[in-house]
Order: sequence, then C-alpha cells, then structure tokens
Amino acid sequence: NVEVIVIDASSKDRTHHVLNSFASSDLKVYSVVNYNYYAMLNRGISVATGKYVCFLRPGDFYLSVNTLLHIARMMTEQRYPQLVYCGSLRHDQGSEPKVMINELTPSFLKKGKLPTTLQSCWFLRQNLLDIDSFNTNYTLLADFELLCRLIKKDKFRVTFTPRVLVDDERRHGHYHFPFRWMQESFRIIIRYFGPFFAVWWLMRLKPNELFRYFIRSIKNSFFYKHGG
Repeated sequence: NVEVIVIDASSKDRTHHVLNSFASSDLKVYSVVNYNYYAMLNRGISVATGKYVCFLRPGDFYLSVNTLLHIARMMTEQRYPQLVYCGSLRHDQGSEPKVMINELTPSFLKKGKLPTTLQSCWFLRQNLLDIDSFNTNYTLLADFELLCRLIKKDKFRVTFTPRVLVDDERRHGHYHFPFRWMQESFRIIIRYFGPFFAVWWLMRLKPNELFRYFIRSIKNSFFYKHGG
C-alpha cells in the first residue's frame, strides 16, 4: 500500500482545488503556516503510518511506473534496512543533467557530498522518529546532516541499486547560498568526522568554481524574483 501525504505551506494558488480532485483515503493533506522545508518533512514523518517514508517536491517524479515496486522488493529481500536508495537524475539550473549515485560510506560523506538526492531515499520511518528526524537548525543541508548522523549509528544497514529511478528538479538559487552551504558543510563535517577532515574539505574547495556558482546564484535569484 502507498500513502500520499501533502504538506502545504498556506499556498494561495489552486493547490487545494487540485488535491481535492484526487480525493482518496490514501491521500492526506496537512497545512503549515510558514514554509520551512525540513520542518515540513518532519511534519510528514510524524503523521505518516507506513513502514518507510520518501520525499518528493513539486516537479520531482519517478522515471518508471515500477519504481516503488522495485524498491519494495529490495526492502523485503534485504530484510528491511534502515535506508534504501537508488540513483537520481539531478537538474541544476543552467547546467546539464547529472546522474547521482555513489555508495554511502563515511569516506564519501567526509568529502561533503551526498551519494544521491534525498528524493531517491526511502527511510525506515521509526528509525527517523527515534533520532528526531531532520535537524531544522540546518536550512540547506539537513539531509546531509541526517545521513552523517545515521551512518555513525551502530548496526545501521543500508542497501542501494545503481538504477536511476528518480528525476530531481532543482530550484532557483539564492545569492547567499554558497556561503551558507560552506558554513553548514563545515559544521557538519567537523561535528561527525572531526576538525582534520573539516579543514581538509575546506582546502579542497576550488575558489574559481565557488565564484562562478556565486555569480550564477545571483543571476538565478534575480531571474526568479522578476518572473523571468
């Protein structure tokens, strides 16, 4: 069975009208006053009733009608690990689509990278509840922090498929994004892997790439703000 939970941040468009047209006992809609992405995900986790939870944003979709069936088989075959994930096709605005799929290991996380997108992850719901789900003190990288937290747990089990089953449509950037991203990445790496790896990660950053990303983020933010 599949349960669909929609968390709506007091939208003023036709969201509720569209959702009402899909009236079903398996569709539940909850509203929150303010938009806070990770807090909204935590809300969804708290009201869900299924064994596993996954997350999609508007514009994201599964690349195969059999995606959920394939993932469900992996869950049962692997005796319900805490995390199941697959490959993702990520669209960063202004660049070519990129396939994201890597093995989730401490050494990979130390690089400040996610092995795949959050939308390509299925989490054992009770496990998330036991560790208080997403840390909303992070506004950009609570998903990265969650994976770092999980992999440090004893008896953490994870399985993945290299198949690309999810399309992740990235949103517009914002001018302060690169600096906040650096700050949150550094805080997370130093917390879970120590100061040596945090400094090592910082020294590996390429200033010219950060500058180009910064300029692109300003352009995207201005383009979005003025309705281009």
